[in-house]
Amino acid sequence: QGEGGLDAETLDQRVGAVLPTVAQRAAVAALGARATWDPLGSPKVLTRDDAEFLSEALPGSPADAARAFVRRHAVVFGLSEGQTSADQLELIKAVPLTEGPQARKMMARESVDWSDNAHVVSFRQRYAGRPAAIDGQLTVALDKDNRVGFVSSSVTSQTQVTNTARISMVDAYLAAVPQPARERLE
Repeated sequence: QGEGGLDAETLDQRVGAVLPTVAQRAAVAALGARATWDPLGSPKVLTRDDAEFLSEALPGSPADAARAFVRRHAVVFGLSEGQTSADQLELIKAVPLTEGPQARKMMARESVDWSDNAHVVSFRQRYAGRPAAIDGQLTVALDKDNRVGFVSSSVTSQTQVTNTARISMVDAYLAAVPQPARERLE
């Protein structure tokens, strides 16, 4: 979620931070939760110290339940309700957490029922129709009953794009690729 490595090429050297708003802090307190904030003013970690869940059991698939939680608590993340829509916060994956017997069935290529599993659901923000490259991620962990136990995010409320593209995505990619690799592409 934007942490990157510690080498010079991948070290995140952005400066500045957005502090969480009073409304965000109040919404976290209303959940009985604790947040560790990231530099974008989003809860990098949202959880409860008392080991309780952040929500009651939510209906639908794990992905539907995760989106419903984010939409219901959009203010926690500094988002508007519109910024939680499928076109602005796209579903990346909903992954069941496997347990021993299921893993053995999978290895034996047998059918596995995932309906009784905890899930991890990941979303990515989109800005002007383009996927976020760094940050813009939101991950929700749900138990088998679709109760939210943990959220991690690096989303931002500042999703408007204020510049214009000067080169194509292909040209930008080629400009970013080191010369030896670029020669193999050409």
